[in-house]
Amino acid sequence: VLDGETGELASSEHPPSVQVTDSRGEHMPIDSIREEKPNSFVVLYIAFRLGNNWSMQQVLAICLVNYAYKATMAIVLTPLIYLVEHRIEKYLGHETTHKMKRAAMGLEAEQEPLPSA
Repeated sequence: VLDGETGELASSEHPPSVQVTDSRGEHMPIDSIREEKPNSFVVLYIAFRLGNNWSMQQVLAICLVNYAYKATMAIVLTPLIYLVEHRIEKYLGHETTHKMKRAAMGLEAEQEPLPSA
């Protein structure tokens, strides 16, 4: 869920289950894929039911397959992303990786101390 004013993740609503880190370095639970469902259903309903006059059964079938695909890819690719991130950090070193992450986020590397490994 995004904060309406700041556009940042409001992660306090999520249980501390399995967590991934977004591009800003904030933790985001893997179960946030549940939040994708309403957005996908609304967009697909507008596109296919209202826009192309498909039957509700066709729209629901597309929605369910679409959501199943997205959820499966999120579950399958998350460990791979962590593995690649770990390998990059091991290759470049913790300090260099930290500086590069902060630079990618538009932050000064010296503003914040390095997190413990």
